[in-house]
Formats: sequence, structure tokens, C-alpha cells
Amino acid sequence: YVIMLILTILIPSFSYIGGMYDPKSFTNVAHNVIMHLLFIHNFDSHTIGTTISTAWTMSIEVQFYVLFPLICIPFRKKPVLTTVVMSLVAVLLRFILMANANISQPIMSAITPIYFDVFAFGMISAYFVVYVRNKVKCIDKLKLCMTIISALSIFSAFGYMCWLRKISFPNGVAGDVYFRFLYRGIFSV
Repeated sequence: YVIMLILTILIPSFSYIGGMYDPKSFTNVAHNVIMHLLFIHNFDSHTIGTTISTAWTMSIEVQFYVLFPLICIPFRKKPVLTTVVMSLVAVLLRFILMANANISQPIMSAITPIYFDVFAFGMISAYFVVYVRNKVKCIDKLKLCMTIISALSIFSAFGYMCWLRKISFPNGVAGDVYFRFLYRGIFSV
């Protein structure tokens, strides 16, 4: 990550040049690089998707991992309840943000808590794997069955997302943004 940031400074064509990013301005480059190095580039709409455009998720992931030890405390005691609460927080925040016309789509997509459901389902999946591995004696006999169930679940989620895509969404927010907000949670399940 750091090497790629350095390369985007040395070879500006490696960086995303668009929006508010100007590789010819020292202060602009310094601002972008510092924001990316501190993993807070999602806090500033001028630095989201700049420098390394595909690294926009890095800030969200790093910020979650900073919160992770705090989230683990209730999760270890009540994993299902914690997963439900994290998912509800994410979904409710998405709907609140979509109702607010003053928030731009890039900012809306770069707020860490709207991904809590994605992280929660990753946590509960890992918990389930460890639980089954430690508690279920005949786990080897269930591998094929669980693989089939997993494949069907992924297929079902994908089919549901395709169906959602065909539905038109009223309101002031673009349907594509609304669709992406919906499928993030569904896909994480």
C-alpha cells in the first residue's frame, strides 16, 4: 500500500487523476497521501477514490479493525444478538443517509458503520466455523451438504440481487445507489 502511494507520487499516471486530485499540486498530493496513510481518506470527499482509486475501502476496513476489539466484547458473549444489532445499525443508517439529499453519494458510500452488517456476517461465519469444528463430531460427513447449502445460498442471493435490479426505486436518490445499499447487506448474508 505504501509502495503504491509512493509510485503514485513518482508516476502520476498510476494514480486516479480526476475530481479534486491534482498530482501537480504539492499541497494536494501531500493532503491526499497523508489522508491515505492515516486511513482517514473517507472523511474528506476530496480524497475519496483519489490517489489509489481502488483503495477507497481501505479506510473503512482499517477503521473497523480499530473498533473490532470493542465489538468483540459483546460478540463473544452474545454473537447472534451482536450480529443482529450491527446489521440493524447498518441498514438503518443506510436508509437515514438515503433520505438526506445533502449527502453526496461518495460520502454516503464511505461511512464505516454502513458496512457493519458485512463485517458482522463475516464475524458470525467465522464463529460458526470454529463452533462447528469444535462441537460437531461428524463434521466430515456434513462437508458436502454444507457446500451445497452454501452454493445455493450464494445463488439465491445473486438471483435476489438481479431481481432487485429490475425494480425501479422512487425518491430523489438514484436507483443505482439505492440498489448498491441494499445488495451489500444481502450479499454479506
